[in-house]
Amino acid sequence: MKPARNSGRFKHRIDSEHEWHAVRDQVYDAGAWLVITSPATTGRDSEFVPRVQWQRPETHAAIRTWLGLTDITDAEFDAKLAEIESHLPSEFALSELRQVVTMVGKGVDPADARQVFKEGARQRVAEWFDANDERSRRSLMTVTAAAFLGHCSQRTFESCLIELEHRVARAEPAADGEIEPPSERADLIPELRSAMVDDKSLLRLKPVESGITARSVVAFREDSYREHVITELWRRMDVIFWNTVRDWLCDILSRSSDDEALHEQTIAQALLELASIAFDEVAEAYLEPWSRGEHGLACRDMAIFVLWDMCAGKVFAPAALQIAARWGESGTVLQKWTAAYALSGVLGFSYPEEATRQLWRLIIRSGNRDAEERCAELAELFARLATRSPQADAVLIFLKRKHGDARLGPRGRLLVEFAITQVLIIQDDVTGWSAIFSHLDNVPNQEGFVAQLWAIALRRSDFRRRALDALLDGLRDLTEISAEPEQTTRALAAAFAQALPPRECRSLTHNLTARHRQRTAAATKQRAIRRTTRSKKAAQSEIRVAELVRILLAPLAIDHPN
Repeated sequence: MKPARNSGRFKHRIDSEHEWHAVRDQVYDAGAWLVITSPATTGRDSEFVPRVQWQRPETHAAIRTWLGLTDITDAEFDAKLAEIESHLPSEFALSELRQVVTMVGKGVDPADARQVFKEGARQRVAEWFDANDERSRRSLMTVTAAAFLGHCSQRTFESCLIELEHRVARAEPAADGEIEPPSERADLIPELRSAMVDDKSLLRLKPVESGITARSVVAFREDSYREHVITELWRRMDVIFWNTVRDWLCDILSRSSDDEALHEQTIAQALLELASIAFDEVAEAYLEPWSRGEHGLACRDMAIFVLWDMCAGKVFAPAALQIAARWGESGTVLQKWTAAYALSGVLGFSYPEEATRQLWRLIIRSGNRDAEERCAELAELFARLATRSPQADAVLIFLKRKHGDARLGPRGRLLVEFAITQVLIIQDDVTGWSAIFSHLDNVPNQEGFVAQLWAIALRRSDFRRRALDALLDGLRDLTEISAEPEQTTRALAAAFAQALPPRECRSLTHNLTARHRQRTAAATKQRAIRRTTRSKKAAQSEIRVAELVRILLAPLAIDHPN
């Protein structure tokens, strides 16, 4: 009896079962096993080929088993096991894990063997893109958004994704030809959220700790996917797409708030990944217009962040310095500001001597108001170096030499003295303590040099009061900075006695004593007005500061040779 319906499907099933039967016989005759893995299906199992539901082996057990087959000694076993597990990515194939364990068993360092996982991640991303003809436009936009946004909530991610889709649709040229008729199921709402993180996707919902409530963020299944996604996007997509991505990022940055600072960090890192394969694209399409302020202040700040991130490695750090130097030399007014800020931060931390020279060029070539701001940024560079690097003296040495330059005109001399005063005043942005006294505590034998700079500031009447206040504030902070503030103060006092002639020693003694009394009286008056009393800690601090002032001034009352 012939089937009345689905005869084609019935014949296909008979042919398939016959082929499987033939394959089974050949495998059996060869004395081998054939195991085929496939996604789970809802269809009826074959009568001839059994299906077994497979579960991935527990990773720790698999590593122990495979590692036990190598030549690793018992003494090394647990250490190697722990080291391999510490280098496991969040997603990997068992074949990659087996290869890594084998390499470690042969003596390869686990950190080096991890390259196997990186190559596996690259292949999975490339295969995902190669199969893109089976994927929707939304899939491509989804991985693009994830590459630049990083971990963020579903609502935030999807809102940004929709905006990117709309921008790409508007940017694409209109298609010629007939309009396709609507699908029979066009009236249904697609389940886009579930498709975004399904088994075929490169993304997942990653749970994160958030106090009492459950929270998850959209993220790549493996963090290393991002660099490979950016590589594939650059290899496959044209300038229309990349211009759209840039405009989309500009809009996101212009609307960002303090709560969305994570986006800024991730965007900067993504642009750094793009720079590793297309440096000119990042420099010309992003950094140049952003540094000129063409897309707003948020994008200008992002240009600074990208330069700072470039300093994390040796590859891009010289290029970042070159870009900032070019902006400072021949850029627009806003580019000069961008360069100064970049040089006073992480970029200057990486190249303190060159950053100091570049900042001085900006100072001397700026108008009076801008020059004062550049001096403050030079002081900011010193403050960052003073508590984090032994190279803070690069700023001090430069200013001392520049002040002694006979070719310096009156305006240049005024600016260098103002810059010196700013350096003496500046406080560390984390602790709030005097940066110059932190430098004295961190780097030995700097008292003589610092005393010479203070002498320069004290000799100018318009800077003297600020220099005296900086000295008193520094002595107060020294009680917190140093375990032995008296010792540092004695060394500084001896340096002042050597740096100042007798007349200036007496002047400093008189002025510092008077200013200290004024400040103490003002603090007492403020407490009376507010009807507050000194805390025990504040009283002890005032006593210690008064003692340090006495120690500092004691040698200055004696005439010393200049």
